Amino acid sequence: MLQIDLKGKTVLITGVLSGIGAGIAKSFAIAGANVSGCDLSEDDNGFTKDMKDSGVQALYTKSDVTNEGELRRFVTESVIKFGEIHILVSNAGQNFFEGALNCNNENWNQNIDLNLKSHWQLS
Repeated sequence: MLQIDLKGKTVLITGVLSGIGAGIAKSFAIAGANVSGCDLSEDDNGFTKDMKDSGVQALYTKSDVTNEGELRRFVTESVIKFGEIHILVSNAGQNFFEGALNCNNENWNQNIDLNLKSHWQLS
């Protein structure tokens, strides 16, 4: 098993509370990285405690990554807490399509805003 030491580094992860994002956060914490995460939930669902139990510092910010102001606030709060960001995992995403014939403008715009625009803005 490959062991990577990221002690003293900070990773910023979107979509951190479930699925792939939660797994990525745990992996970075095991490697020693401080973790700043965001998701849509007001409650961090134990994210901060889990990261601290792994021996790293953590920050959770409720953020809708399709909202540029919330995204900027997330990054700003992360930099204030940790000084700098070393690694970015722009993970948040969702499929809004229900087939080409059922796609409407709202689904199209949600898909572009979440699965393309938010990643570009964050980078």
